[in-house]
Amino acid sequence: MGLACQGAAGERSSGLESGVAVRAQVARLGDRDPGATFDRLLVDGHVQLWGSDAEALANVALTVVDRHVTGQTQAVSVATNDEAGLINEAVHQQLAERGLIDTTVSVSGVDGLEIGAGDRVMTRGNSTQYGVANRQV
Repeated sequence: MGLACQGAAGERSSGLESGVAVRAQVARLGDRDPGATFDRLLVDGHVQLWGSDAEALANVALTVVDRHVTGQTQAVSVATNDEAGLINEAVHQQLAERGLIDTTVSVSGVDGLEIGAGDRVMTRGNSTQYGVANRQV
């Protein structure tokens, strides 16, 4: 998890627009030298490197919470369910520390993560009884 991609600092475009710009830059540079492509993306602020997984996790969670607080839509993509669980737990903790969710009474989700009042939950299955569809928020 030592690498995460995001828009340039201060960029206020949507993730889709940012992603299109990154893909266009990769298309221009990638055919010649992948190392140079990475270096250019790093210099332009599209890639951030951290010294440890713990530092990366803390920074990704902080970015997610800051964007959530300002109402920005976002998506975070990771390689494994374990990484997703770590990020979800770190984000939950930061939201609780800021008083944005109430954890005085909580339940555990099927993944074992704590869910408090104010948390946003995405379903993992369909339920006509509860009126939710798979992946619905």
